[in-house]
Amino acid sequence: MVYLDGKFKTNVSKGVKYYNATGLLANTSHTIATRTIATNGSISMYWVNSTAWAKPDFSPPASITNLTNVSYAQSFIMDID
Repeated sequence: MVYLDGKFKTNVSKGVKYYNATGLLANTSHTIATRTIATNGSISMYWVNSTAWAKPDFSPPASITNLTNVSYAQSFIMDID
C-alpha cells in the first residue's frame, strides 16, 4: 500500500518494487508511506515512512516578446508598466 502525503495512492504488486509519483510541484517536500499486505490479505500494523523532494524544474520560461530597451542597462531589465 502506497500513501503520498497521507492519501492512499495505490497497491504495488510483489516484484514491481516502485511507485512513480507524477504531477508533483517542483522543489516541494512529500511524505511517502508504505504498508505491506500479506498473501492472506492482512495489513501490517507497521508503516515505513520517508520524506522526499520533487526535483526542481530547470526548464526555461516561455519566450518573452514585445520588449523595448529604454534603459540600456547592461545587467538588468526595467519594467516600465
